[in-house]
Amino acid sequence: MIGKMFGEYGAKFASLKTLYGWLYGQPGKKLLFMGQEFAQFIEWDYRKELDWFLLAYGAHAGMREWVRALNGLYREHGALYARDDGWDGFQWLNVDDVKNNVFAFMRSDGRERVVCVYNFSADDFSEYCVALPEKGRLTLLLSSGERRFCGEEEGASPVPKKSVRTRNKGLNGLPCSGALVLPKNAALFYGYFV
Repeated sequence: MIGKMFGEYGAKFASLKTLYGWLYGQPGKKLLFMGQEFAQFIEWDYRKELDWFLLAYGAHAGMREWVRALNGLYREHGALYARDDGWDGFQWLNVDDVKNNVFAFMRSDGRERVVCVYNFSADDFSEYCVALPEKGRLTLLLSSGERRFCGEEEGASPVPKKSVRTRNKGLNGLPCSGALVLPKNAALFYGYFV
């Protein structure tokens, strides 16, 4: 997968982390093939061992930590898997922002809600508004831009706020919104509490 990503070396890793975040946020079963969890460059070959030596490089080790964190997030939050065979537990929040290349949706299992936000662009946003169905608070659960997931090749990104209060400013047909800090090429997951 890493070899199929566009851009320079560091941008490839950031893009792949965002893509993996998209995979884990979307409904449906999750599947990564051998070597994808640490961004092996060559396709898996049953005749030889995986390229474990790549874990000595920060970007590859960071990718493995990102996949580990995604697995933990998925396990801990039923909103990400309880209703993944239909549209019941899924709601688009921001779906048509072609200019900024940002998407947001909410997953719910009836007890908890997780807001998934994806910035697929090469731009940082200091106050990006995400539509929300009601007043409440967003608490950051996980961000692909965290230092523990980044190799030095990816560069510094702004740090998302840990907690964001919604405001009574409607957006995309919903009555509320929240202003988020979005690093470039990043996936973010928020707990949504009302």
